[in-house]
Amino acid sequence: MIEPNGIPAYQQLAELIRRQVRTGVLAPGAALPSMSQLMKQYGVSNSVINSAMHILKSEGVVRGQQGKAVYVVGMSPDGAVGRTATPAYVQDLEHRMEQLGRRVEELERWRTGMADVLA
Repeated sequence: MIEPNGIPAYQQLAELIRRQVRTGVLAPGAALPSMSQLMKQYGVSNSVINSAMHILKSEGVVRGQQGKAVYVVGMSPDGAVGRTATPAYVQDLEHRMEQLGRRVEELERWRTGMADVLA
């Protein structure tokens, strides 16, 4: 249950779910309880659950979409909760880094051009 202990309820809920993933109570691929079930189980509002899910999704602990089931992603081999570095994930990161590098180059060219115009 969520306690009134000075820690925001959404952070407490996120930590409870992290702990359940770490300890195997929630296995990789398992669906989390529905929004209404979580509200009843933990005595919190839907905004608390949405905030906790946002954190857990950003950490890679769970995945899913609003109005759909939310699933546990799992744990990495070192025991950390969150995304594992699958080849597809690494390839996606490399692609994104290349795109960012090209964008930085474009911005540098633009900045140089603007400096010439203003000089």
